[in-house]
Amino acid sequence: MTNAIIDKNIIKLNSKIPLNNEGNINRVKIVEKAIKNARSKNNPNNTESLTFVKSNDTGKDILITIDGLKHGLDRRINQNAQPTMQIADIIEVAKFGERLKPRENKNIKKGYTLIGSTIDSKNNLRDIVITIKETPSGYRVEDFVSRLYSVNTKTQKNPTTGSTAQDMSPRSGKNQSSFCDNNIS
Repeated sequence: MTNAIIDKNIIKLNSKIPLNNEGNINRVKIVEKAIKNARSKNNPNNTESLTFVKSNDTGKDILITIDGLKHGLDRRINQNAQPTMQIADIIEVAKFGERLKPRENKNIKKGYTLIGSTIDSKNNLRDIVITIKETPSGYRVEDFVSRLYSVNTKTQKNPTTGSTAQDMSPRSGKNQSSFCDNNIS
């Protein structure tokens, strides 16, 4: 898979959604493609069982987990399948969105969103909201691991109808996190 990028902040979605033998969306293949996409970034913190992607905006290494990928697919698989398969491409260029307050969960110290932009083959822009939880690593209380919690999308107007890719990119300064929850659990 080549990483076709419209500009450095908008990722071109170039993955066909895999289907199973019954013609349904194949979640297992989507997760496999997402992990493969993340592994292709060759993060030096990767191990045989852990896969990380560095956010260029925050400088943090994000742990990509199967549970985090599945969580986003559980919500809206039709909308989230394509961006999930290219999660690493999106995380690399996504911009910090907002801080999130943990709900009554003592295992989560804090969280935040990353906001990315994608465009599909029909020139539909999508805002991609990636929720990151910061949890204790277990080795030291002061050490935290940023974990992917979920992926969510919001389709924007087609650029040919008035919206431009630049207008919708995270660098435009527009409040793109208006559909984010302010709390995580």
